Amino acid sequence: PSAGAGLGVERFVKYVCGLKHIGEVQPFPRIPGQVIDL
Repeated sequence: PSAGAGLGVERFVKYVCGLKHIGEVQPFPRIPGQVIDL
């Protein structure tokens, strides 16, 4: 329980790398209309 102040790994990497979208650092980002088979 972080009360909304928790900093996830993806958000930290996004900040450090200066990226605009969190989907660029997620290992399995959600892409509308695309199915990922695992």
